Amino acid sequence: MRLKFFVAAIALIMSSMPSHAYSRWVCNHGAETMDVRHIVPAALVRISEDSFAIPMERNAINRGIDITNTNPSTFEILSMNETGDVGYGNDQNEIFAEPIDAIGEARMEMVCLGPYIADLISIGGVIAEVDIVINSDETSWHWGNWKSQNVLYGGNMNPLDTVIVHEAGHLLGLAHVATEYNVMGSAWSHMHTNGKEGRVYFGEDAGHGARALYGAQQDPFNDLSVSHWRYFGSDGEYSTHSRTRMFDASGNQLPSAVVNAEPVYSVTPGQTIKAEFTVENNGKTNINDVMFGFYISDNDTISKSDRKVTWASLPVLNPADVLTRTFTITIPSDLTPQTNYWLGIIIDDDNSVTEVTGKNNATYIGFRTN
Repeated sequence: MRLKFFVAAIALIMSSMPSHAYSRWVCNHGAETMDVRHIVPAALVRISEDSFAIPMERNAINRGIDITNTNPSTFEILSMNETGDVGYGNDQNEIFAEPIDAIGEARMEMVCLGPYIADLISIGGVIAEVDIVINSDETSWHWGNWKSQNVLYGGNMNPLDTVIVHEAGHLLGLAHVATEYNVMGSAWSHMHTNGKEGRVYFGEDAGHGARALYGAQQDPFNDLSVSHWRYFGSDGEYSTHSRTRMFDASGNQLPSAVVNAEPVYSVTPGQTIKAEFTVENNGKTNINDVMFGFYISDNDTISKSDRKVTWASLPVLNPADVLTRTFTITIPSDLTPQTNYWLGIIIDDDNSVTEVTGKNNATYIGFRTN
């Protein structure tokens, strides 16, 4: 997902600037930097029916917009369908398809303001137009959340809503991130996964950036989540992600094999292990006394009907840092040898937090008993 932007500047310089991990566009006024964003916290995006003639395609695009809107800032993306000519430079935000060198890109026009105007409205530059362009030569899109179709889980297709969420982050004014697990990095592997479904999501870090640009919404917005993906490294401007792991009690990574395209760790019944998960507060305020339940399941759908083996807690989870950490768990000694199991985690296990969604509260790591 390559970012291209075209800037009409008034003797000023535009650049991207990291703050914590999220990154946004700024205009440099001498020694001072000021954010580039929309003047009002809303934008209308037009979806080309000529490019996306199948309703399921447009549904996937709208799902990506809805996922982007599920963040604690005041910003909202509105959408409508359109027919006819589309293209960059018509003062409209559009989503369309054409042959390009990348899977998708955001073509952005951002204008740096003069010092007097910038001081008057307290922003350094304005996002004038953003067009999200999907590669029309890419034929491996799928339009749902089925894990079995996803290339990350053994399928041969890419979810269309994933690229929409990443490029919609640019529409808000966010730049690429290479230093943290983030949808503005490698969006393909920024997933909530439980059972048969894997869902892209906007996430803590992008939500933090959206709040920094547009302020926090007044309505209550709490959203805790857990993922079996983590920050791995960087590839140019992009973060890269990998699956979370299992370790022995001394911190050595356990042996593993790939089963159905997913890692499965070798564990002895009765063994004390350390399991790694990424936990996030995607909301706008600190959440105290966050509870986690740990479950053993005979399938990859984790729920409270599975066998609970222990619990853990965090005194506070703030909405400014993605946290990947290990939890110490003793595997029950009565598990059947030579059998596949799934170690599950459920965040907010005591249902003490009223959340905007609970679909992202559980995930798993697979293991096989010796």
